[in-house]
Amino acid sequence: MAKLIHGWKELKGCTSETHLLDLDVESGHGWIHPKDDLEFNSFRDHHYLSTHTFYGSTYKYSTELLQQCGFDVELDNWDKEE
Repeated sequence: MAKLIHGWKELKGCTSETHLLDLDVESGHGWIHPKDDLEFNSFRDHHYLSTHTFYGSTYKYSTELLQQCGFDVELDNWDKEE
């Protein structure tokens, strides 16, 4: 079962067998890098996580992207009604 991630600080601690997270927690954005291409030789498998990652419908897309990159997570929706 995927772990519910509430924010950038929690996301930074997540791991994958195939990818790494390079996050700026304070600014709220970052990159997903494949472990075998850390030098940006190809942007093919590098994915940007924007400041909108936890908002609107973007949290669904970002969750799917992280899962495709081997992270067993589900992102919280910061816009949800309580």
